[in-house]
Amino acid sequence: MIEPYISPGGKYEYLDHTADVQLHSWGSDLKEALSHLAVSMFGYMTSLDKVDIDERTSQEIATGVQARG
Repeated sequence: MIEPYISPGGKYEYLDHTADVQLHSWGSDLKEALSHLAVSMFGYMTSLDKVDIDERTSQEIATGVQARG
């Protein structure tokens, strides 16, 4: 198995588990910890070091989500 990539500054880790994957994340509050948990799950399924973040597209998506509530 290929080791999942951990992004620089990521507050999460992958732990061994006999049946599946175990993710551990942390932050200054629950919102930050869950945000890092989401990134770690995505990182387990993809190669985060090969994903580019397009800020404009991210902002458009966030605006659409906020508009729909």
